[in-house]
Amino acid sequence: MRKYTLIAALAVLATIATAHAESYTYMCKDGRKTSPVTVTTPNEDTQEGGTITWRGDTFANVEFGDGCRYKFVTTTKDGEPVELCTATQGYADLTIGRKRFVCQMNVRH
Repeated sequence: MRKYTLIAALAVLATIATAHAESYTYMCKDGRKTSPVTVTTPNEDTQEGGTITWRGDTFANVEFGDGCRYKFVTTTKDGEPVELCTATQGYADLTIGRKRFVCQMNVRH
């Protein structure tokens, strides 16, 4: 019985010690059209596993950047910079290469 209690305790500690990635979706305006962008944050401990998904393209290896409340940066397959710069009140800017989109957090009630 002690063996199972110890295993359960170790499993709980491993869960508590691991920082999980989170996922956020913003709706971005491109002219009259609105499209979702989803950022999955990198694991806080390892800085690995983050993605930005926009219009069917997933950009991997997202890292935390500086200059915004939260800034997520990566590159396209062609090497163009991809940045999602969040602000307060659920607003963000998505920049892919030279194109910039204004976004608002997708809040479901």
